[in-house]
Amino acid sequence: MRGIKEVIQLGATRVLVPSIYPLGCLPVYLTSFPDNNTSGYDQLGCLRNFNDFASYHNQYVVRDIANLQREFPNVSIVYGDFYGVILSLIRNPSSFGFNQNTLLSAYCGTGGRHNFNSRTVCGAAGINACSNPAQSVHWDGIHLTDEAHRRITEVLVPDMLAKFNCVV
Repeated sequence: MRGIKEVIQLGATRVLVPSIYPLGCLPVYLTSFPDNNTSGYDQLGCLRNFNDFASYHNQYVVRDIANLQREFPNVSIVYGDFYGVILSLIRNPSSFGFNQNTLLSAYCGTGGRHNFNSRTVCGAAGINACSNPAQSVHWDGIHLTDEAHRRITEVLVPDMLAKFNCVV
């Protein structure tokens, strides 16, 4: 929160503080830390402990935003719930145009359950990409696709603008 304070002290009057993603749904973590116990995964197929950690972190962000808001009552500090929106994309893929079968897989990769291998990354020679990136949530196992970002924007921007009292 020190960085947010510094931005405010430099004159910012509107600050967006993003949550972290549901880490347990990212192909990089699903591939690097597989759990042999089925209870290690939630109903979406994401790693429960990683998402619990991200959720825990995000709870502290919300608490710290409330503290900062009391300290700086004339500044609008808004929480951007990327975590929640990304989970919505994964829970309701068809309503966002995503392929149910590739929700937890990288768009381009080298195969395996989540199409991710840290030794052969997207963009390297011989790495194939599927034919329709707009149907995928994850680009390379770490980053989201442009379409996922567009869908997140459709949900978050109107909410943030309203909280910032902006009229479009």
